[in-house]
Amino acid sequence: MIAKTISSSNMTYIGQEESGVISFKGIPYAKPPVGKRRWKAPEDLDPNQKESKLFHMARLAFNRSMKMNPLHLGISLKTV
Repeated sequence: MIAKTISSSNMTYIGQEESGVISFKGIPYAKPPVGKRRWKAPEDLDPNQKESKLFHMARLAFNRSMKMNPLHLGISLKTV
């Protein structure tokens, strides 16, 4: 495994390259909808967090029809 990084205006994301594929797994884009945030609009992530290691997908949340995790993304890119 080779670590790969990408940066946005407020965060550095650390993914991995393996077998010609770069993966960033479990990219968070909102705070979890638990407690007082339940059934409300998504809230931004903590601006003080500056780095996120993205080697595994986040735990799944379930709805009636399918498995899903609505607050995390997974991105995979083939290297050239």
